[in-house]
Amino acid sequence: CGRNDEGQLGNGNSINTSEKDPIVKVNLNKIVRRIGSGPSSQSVFFIGDKKVYASGLNDRFQLGINEIGSRETPVMVEFKCDVDIEFVSSSGSHTVANGIYLNC
Repeated sequence: CGRNDEGQLGNGNSINTSEKDPIVKVNLNKIVRRIGSGPSSQSVFFIGDKKVYASGLNDRFQLGINEIGSRETPVMVEFKCDVDIEFVSSSGSHTVANGIYLNC
């Protein structure tokens, strides 16, 4: 819960939350192994098996998709092939990921 002005919670809207229950439901029909973000980040990354999904601020291609514009629901990050990502760190202006390509 918390700030969601760019859709960074990935729950389908851009409404800030201040609920006592810190659970936010994200409609992503994938298994998520890890979540990546960063200090003062306005984006969140859902790291799964071989794929990464992202939501939030995307005015500088921070989400790793081939277009500009914030996303309120997770979209698949565009890699040239499947990946094994260990972690993602992002800020309001950039994103960096550590991992390897699989079967390229």
